Amino acid sequence: MNWRKRSWFGGRPASLEKSAEKPDVRRYNHTVMSFAGKAGAGDQQHGSGTVHFVLVPMMAQGHTIPMTDMARLLAEHGVQISLVTTPVNATRMAGFVAAVEEAGLPVQLLELPFPASEFGLPDGYENVDMLQSKDDMRKFLEACGALREPLTATLRQHNLPPSCIISDMMHWWTSDIARELGIPRLTFSGFCTFASLARDIVYRDNLLRNLTDDEEVVKLSGFPTPLELPKARLPGSLCVPGLEEIREKIYDEEMRSDGKVMNSFDELETLYIESYKQATGKVWTIGPMCLCHRDRNTMAARGDKASLDEAKCLQWLNSKKPGSVIFVSFGTLVSTVPQQLVELGLGLEASNKAFIWVIKAGNKFSEVEEWLADGFEERVVDRGMIIRGWAPQMMILWHQAIGGFMTHCGWNSTIEGICAGVPMITWPHFAEQFLNEKLVVDHLKIGMEIGVKGVTQWGSEQKEAKVTRNAVEIAVSTLMDEGDAAQEMRMRVKDFGVKARRALEEGDTTAMSFACHAAGNQQCSSTTMKAHFMLVPMMAQGHTIPMTDMASLLADHGAQVSLVTTPVNAARMAGFVTAVEADGLAVQLVTLPFPATEFGLPDGCKNLDMLQSKDLCRNFMEACAALDEPLTVRLHQQRPPPSCIISDMVQWWTGDIARELGIPRLSFDGFCTFASLARHIMFHDKLLENVTDEDIVTFSGFPTPLELPKARCPGLCIPRMEQIRDKMYEEEL
Repeated sequence: MNWRKRSWFGGRPASLEKSAEKPDVRRYNHTVMSFAGKAGAGDQQHGSGTVHFVLVPMMAQGHTIPMTDMARLLAEHGVQISLVTTPVNATRMAGFVAAVEEAGLPVQLLELPFPASEFGLPDGYENVDMLQSKDDMRKFLEACGALREPLTATLRQHNLPPSCIISDMMHWWTSDIARELGIPRLTFSGFCTFASLARDIVYRDNLLRNLTDDEEVVKLSGFPTPLELPKARLPGSLCVPGLEEIREKIYDEEMRSDGKVMNSFDELETLYIESYKQATGKVWTIGPMCLCHRDRNTMAARGDKASLDEAKCLQWLNSKKPGSVIFVSFGTLVSTVPQQLVELGLGLEASNKAFIWVIKAGNKFSEVEEWLADGFEERVVDRGMIIRGWAPQMMILWHQAIGGFMTHCGWNSTIEGICAGVPMITWPHFAEQFLNEKLVVDHLKIGMEIGVKGVTQWGSEQKEAKVTRNAVEIAVSTLMDEGDAAQEMRMRVKDFGVKARRALEEGDTTAMSFACHAAGNQQCSSTTMKAHFMLVPMMAQGHTIPMTDMASLLADHGAQVSLVTTPVNAARMAGFVTAVEADGLAVQLVTLPFPATEFGLPDGCKNLDMLQSKDLCRNFMEACAALDEPLTVRLHQQRPPPSCIISDMVQWWTGDIARELGIPRLSFDGFCTFASLARHIMFHDKLLENVTDEDIVTFSGFPTPLELPKARCPGLCIPRMEQIRDKMYEEEL
């Protein structure tokens, strides 16, 4: 405990100096930490008790976006986040940074200079989508690996030691940093569990070895459901010449990691998650992470800055009927040749359906622009919106006008479509996208194949159109015309959307458990996330003062504390508030209007010392219990959510709130243990029944002889309080 000067309520000393004979602080701290753990908050370490996660995303939008979602999700649960990036990528995160700052979340960027030119890349090439050729990929990954030393130095100098590193699987070198710092390293691939399990089987069993024919069908033995694909459609991660050594390091370090973080949820991939856990050990599903964005503004801020006015996009969508628009987007790394874009556009036109079409600017974009300007945009002006560049995809998908999603089957896009409850037309290009298509079409049955011919190798330009305009027209018409098959897909994906949102709502325990366990390995075994205690004192100075002391004590040990009060009582706490602010402690007041007049009390009568008669005590207690609903509403809005409620024993109604939130409720009576035990025996054995005030009551079972006249025994002996007293005792037990 820190021995600091403090201000106190009236009658208490204005400061607390170190005593000549100081108590055993280490033992005392251990007691407080143990108490926090028992209360559901976990043990604490480092005094601050705050877990510090370092997130290291791969510099590619499809990898970075879910990591920023993860950062927000964990920060909402009290975890301190450092997100490692580079200057160019930091500018792309401006919307994300503004959003977390507005929400008051503990997220910071750690910007490291990117050594592009040292590895033969043009200066400023800091993202995969900037690479001009697949031959640059090795240089890019080697430049990423060169961040190891500066990142290690930065983390050593950080004022809050890191508890855990979560890095993209591509950043295999972060495992060296984790070992050097003695902390866990977890990997994040951005794949679904279905694809991750398939990829691991491919590597483990060397299924691609000695296969020369890309069309040869490979059967994945050990997969929980039958699965076979042509060699070219299996994830041979990094099938780029010269990357074999790096690929092996990535796989080796992933297998050695302390666990894997998956952007998925149990009800979506139940069988595959269980199989993956059995095959690889610790697997944490903390998705869908995109659902940490709960409003239109934060949805729009995901990823890069949009290439169009978001208000204009929403205005256009608002003009369309619900479910009438097909959204077409193929992610950031898919480069589609002009011939294919023309076929796609003509197919959309022929379908006669409204559409939003995101076209990625590329080397040959001028050819596409020429075609668009040569009559196409004019012909579809009333029902087509074309976005050139980055689109606020999640914001668009969640609009009621969207009825279908034509996607490249990247996992970010796929799970965003699922969360929005939008059925899909699948058009995979490379990597694990063909596996995602299998999951969507064959297993979840929430999408239909467009019928892609062949595979597009990342970084290689396709030579011809792989999907005809006729195939596009048929797929769009089939999905949007509401036939039986389309209706079945729509119903199923909407059901998964509901389950996704439920997973997020019920995911507080999962995220907290993940944070605790992730930081709990190796030398961080006593570190967990910051606990959030909700303290509900009785509005009487003799009850409130020790609860404010408790708030300071818990905050001293790294807990976040919310202290529930009312306006009049908040004014009395001004000195306490000033003191905790000066000490930088994480204590806030949650002020609720007190319904005095509704229960027959004078307006402003909000503390027991204001009551003019003991006959008003029942009215006061009933007014306190009426805070149940407004407090429950406030707690549902709290971020991080409360870990535990500690309430005065007379606030018995907080037991209902704790049960609704699924968290512990501890009671505080302000008594010494001697008196508390006597009171418990008295109530338990009903010692006061049929006894006069002068009768002597003997406390059988008390550890030392104890007897008192009835009048001196503790108990709410105020008329009309019997029912409330019984509720208090029942909830306390």
